Amino acid sequence: MRGINASTRLHTGITRFQYVLIGVGAIMAFSIKADPIKFPFPLGAVVTWTKGEASWAPALAACLLFICQAVKNYMGWPWGWDMAHYLLDELRSRIFTLQDPAFQHRVTLFRHKRFVWCCRLWPWSGWLVPVERSLHMTRNSKVCFRASDEGDHCEGVAGWAWATRSCYYVANLPDLRAESPKQDIEDYAKQTHVPAEWIQGKLAQNKFLPRSLYGIPVEKSGKLWGVIVIDSRHKEIMSQIQIDEFYERSAGILSRVLEKV
Repeated sequence: MRGINASTRLHTGITRFQYVLIGVGAIMAFSIKADPIKFPFPLGAVVTWTKGEASWAPALAACLLFICQAVKNYMGWPWGWDMAHYLLDELRSRIFTLQDPAFQHRVTLFRHKRFVWCCRLWPWSGWLVPVERSLHMTRNSKVCFRASDEGDHCEGVAGWAWATRSCYYVANLPDLRAESPKQDIEDYAKQTHVPAEWIQGKLAQNKFLPRSLYGIPVEKSGKLWGVIVIDSRHKEIMSQIQIDEFYERSAGILSRVLEKV
């Protein structure tokens, strides 16, 4: 999952590097046509070196500028991710008003990608990957859910919200532990559309699994872009009506924000 501060610093660093490239490229381009005799030392020596040894520098600078801009376009504007994070925080605070530890209730934004490098089969089949999450904890998640063109093969609440293009809610899930009965694990897996082996792996890592989840499809420029997943350790996500009402108000803002990321 991307880090907001790291993303901002990287975006700023790339922009400054682009300015340097523009300056160096301009100087090099000017030096190629300049007469070194007209310049005092050491500028004359630089012009001579550029004319004889570095005529390729402007072309290299142009290529690097193109690569930098492509990286920035892929990253998106940092302020867009800041706003997305703010909207996720707002959604979480409006739903969960109980005085529970913040990490027990999360709101995660997943983005659909055609190809993901992962240690699972079918990396090219389409996946929902976490790109932003509410608050400041549990932000190092690497979990992703399969979201292929075959709806029956979609995984998780995120995958089913994507496949059906509608909100998907599941509650009263078993409270699982590493020693939980196999039947409870299978029931959990069936209701959340994930393999039982995946759940067993999480339990073996002492992970706490949510007992209620709510998936909301997200659009960008009128096309399905990803999914928001709300998860809680409570048996039910309270104020489901508030979820719908708040999302209806913020969906337009979120859609506009995603156009910049």
